[in-house]
Amino acid sequence: MTSVLLSTVCGLRNPSYGKNYETGLRGFQTALPAEIIKFIKPVPAAIVFLRLFRGLETSRGRESAHYRPPTILETERTCSSRKIQAHVEDMGKPFGKVNIEISNICNLQCSFCPEVVRSKKLMDTDLFESVIRQVAPLTELVCFHLMGDPLVHPRLGDFIRICENHRVKIFFVTNGVLLRDKQAALLESPAFQQINFSLHSFHDNYGDKDPADYLERIFAFTEKALSERPHLYLNYRLWNLQETRGTGPHNRDMLRRIEERFQVSTPEALDVRRQKSMRLKGRLYLHFDTEFVWPSLDLPILGTRGRCHGLSSHFGVLVDGTVVPCCLDKEAAIPLGKVQETPIAEILSGERARKILKGFRENRLEEELCRKCRYIERFQPLTAPSPAL
Repeated sequence: MTSVLLSTVCGLRNPSYGKNYETGLRGFQTALPAEIIKFIKPVPAAIVFLRLFRGLETSRGRESAHYRPPTILETERTCSSRKIQAHVEDMGKPFGKVNIEISNICNLQCSFCPEVVRSKKLMDTDLFESVIRQVAPLTELVCFHLMGDPLVHPRLGDFIRICENHRVKIFFVTNGVLLRDKQAALLESPAFQQINFSLHSFHDNYGDKDPADYLERIFAFTEKALSERPHLYLNYRLWNLQETRGTGPHNRDMLRRIEERFQVSTPEALDVRRQKSMRLKGRLYLHFDTEFVWPSLDLPILGTRGRCHGLSSHFGVLVDGTVVPCCLDKEAAIPLGKVQETPIAEILSGERARKILKGFRENRLEEELCRKCRYIERFQPLTAPSPAL
């Protein structure tokens, strides 16, 4: 029986299926014997086939142009009596992170973060649970953010519990202004893998106002987390917009307060254009970055060649259920489908998504928004300097 099941799976992994996704998926779904279905039942067939169709490495979920499906003999040698469920699990989850925008409302309006044009909205619990149930087989990590600040949402506690129930970890980004005892208690959930506080947002909105009370709440939460949750990653973001460490007075003040509170020091010559992260203690880090221009259809076309991690490392679900290929598509310029109308696995396997992904692999930008995105320049290989004559 084991040989029969393994032969079926290996046959379905044949590269010929990659020539026509729709035909391959129909064959995949109709060819599955009941014995296999019961083993892979927790993973929708479309997701399993999507994983195989995209030709990803089985161990770490990364793209590989040299992927070769194993022969039946090789599979029998490595899997032997392992069930088909284990065979599927070995493929790994294809996305490093999924951005779920639980709210597109923010309590601040930072100069480096463009205003949201879409209607202001909060995701309801039913939609969120439907999304989590569908992305759980696709990723280990969800980010409660694309636009907006997740601390704004009054049902945040319910969303955290849903992630706990589905064993999905949370990547959290907040300006921290709304952090109080109630919110801090929610963030102590074991579901959180990383929490990022955007400290640069304070002075960008409040000018020269003393940040002492604001920082005290974040510092107190940090100290408790370092003591009680030593495996939780904490990032203090100081994105100082093209400046080196010492040229911004607000940054110098923030750094001084952090150094004094945690008894650490940062190099005077630190240049955020070269160094993006610095560990302070435990899993507490300073994170730096430089300014970038958000892509917009109103901007001029920059080029038609380029690559991006959209649809390979991540994708996004906006507050209204629209699936987008990238965490920078803040206005749904590239809507791939609606979760309420089509399962996420089918949306990701749709013609538009496959065309975008194929284009990235071939260094070609298919979508207008991508052609107007300056952030893509960060993914281009560095050009070697011309030899001296």
